Amino acid sequence: MAIQFLGQGAVALYSIPSAEIGINIKDYSLDVTPEFRLPINNIGNEVDGMAIGNPKGDLKFSAETKAITTAGCIALANFYTPFVMANRTDYFGRSQGGMYVVSLSFKASRGAWAELDASLESHWNLA
Repeated sequence: MAIQFLGQGAVALYSIPSAEIGINIKDYSLDVTPEFRLPINNIGNEVDGMAIGNPKGDLKFSAETKAITTAGCIALANFYTPFVMANRTDYFGRSQGGMYVVSLSFKASRGAWAELDASLESHWNLA
């Protein structure tokens, strides 16, 4: 039998909302910050304004995998092509566009499973 949600729980997400291709996501986190935040001083050198850049996303996730060569899987990503997550990354004004790989860590063990840790980032002007 499938999982059934009743009441307020019916509008909540259960665990990780979407399956990623070729990997099982264990957890992911997204931090969104402006690309820059600079005070604007007046003639008396007091702050009377701010220059705030577009939102930048920092994404980290852990996963396990058996199929590390499945097309579209993060394991085939590189450092100069955007990777678009199946899970949402468009929070706090950040667009849903691509994330760029900062670092990937791959750890194989005795079984067929392997651990994957990834760190990616997005910039407003890079799709």
